[in-house]
Amino acid sequence: MATATGELTKKKWYQFDIRRVAFPQLKPMHLAAIIPMCVAMNFAGSVIVQSLKLPIFLDFGGTILATMIGGWWPGVIVGLITIILQGLLVNPTSFAFLPLPLVGVTVLWLCLRSGLGRTWLGFIITLILFSFSLTLVTAPVVAFAFGGFTGAAWDVGTAVMVTAVHNILSAAIITQGVESLVDKGILFFVVIAILRALPPHWRVTSPVHVD
Repeated sequence: MATATGELTKKKWYQFDIRRVAFPQLKPMHLAAIIPMCVAMNFAGSVIVQSLKLPIFLDFGGTILATMIGGWWPGVIVGLITIILQGLLVNPTSFAFLPLPLVGVTVLWLCLRSGLGRTWLGFIITLILFSFSLTLVTAPVVAFAFGGFTGAAWDVGTAVMVTAVHNILSAAIITQGVESLVDKGILFFVVIAILRALPPHWRVTSPVHVD
């Protein structure tokens, strides 16, 4: 919102700030630090989930952070490296989800570049669109490659939904959609907490771009 003098003021949480946002111009030394740090953040989320036996994944936080700071290609690189390492070191079935960062990061980047993430309402809408885009990738893989059941805690929800809708793909979409929204919702606000500690020019795409 502009004042009479042309200065920008912080918008209310329910307002939009739709205008193209320029991502920070990161130096190679910044990228050399951010990319491995964000990959490590993804793995740290997985370790926490496995240790606490949580029914979520928390392995996309570094990808979200890299995208919000650096834009499309740092986010994609972090996401692809994470899945490749998970496939090589932890679970080979992770390779089935290689399209995830390509689709999810593209949707997130488009939302952030448009300025949608700069207010809290827009940020929540971005979260919903991002989560839904990931569901469109994971649900068919879960339904057709794994028969709807991957050994995760959410398999119980899939079984219930199969009984209710009598269609494995529809059941997977509903179950994966709820899981993705919960999982990515937690990660979005973890990333915001991290961004608050960073210089203002590194959080221009977020609702905390103005102190």
